[in-house]
Amino acid sequence: MTQKAISLSTAVAILVAYLWSQLQPNDALFSLMSANTALNIGLLALAALMVRLSFLNSYKTKSAYVLTVCGAIAAIAVSAIGLMANTYNFNFLNWLGPLDFLVVGQVGIILSICALSYQHQPVMPKTVSAAKLVKLPLPRVAMPRLAINTFRSLRAS
Repeated sequence: MTQKAISLSTAVAILVAYLWSQLQPNDALFSLMSANTALNIGLLALAALMVRLSFLNSYKTKSAYVLTVCGAIAAIAVSAIGLMANTYNFNFLNWLGPLDFLVVGQVGIILSICALSYQHQPVMPKTVSAAKLVKLPLPRVAMPRLAINTFRSLRAS
């Protein structure tokens, strides 16, 4: 329930920031956050993905789970690297502000919570033919025994 509330509030905040950037791109908020339209649309897409995944009950495929985990790791890594680079040199990515990196990090945290808390759908059991259910005994093959004394007798002659 918490991840649903956090994902919805983050999505609403990103939507408000996008609309605000379209109405007043020279506002003081955009000294910390980017007013770039393409970046804001990308953040809206991440927020929509985050909300969609937070309202799922389980993953339908293994690839969806793997993509969620990889997306969470990538978002957290980009956020951490961007925040550390902005601390030392603000010109690292001047089209992304510190609040953008925090939003990406929050998306990564929600995706990782989704990946850790959801279960996969149960797998249907495979059908097994009746011939495989019957266990037949393995055939026994008689193997000739080699006498160890044969090598000693060859050495003696």
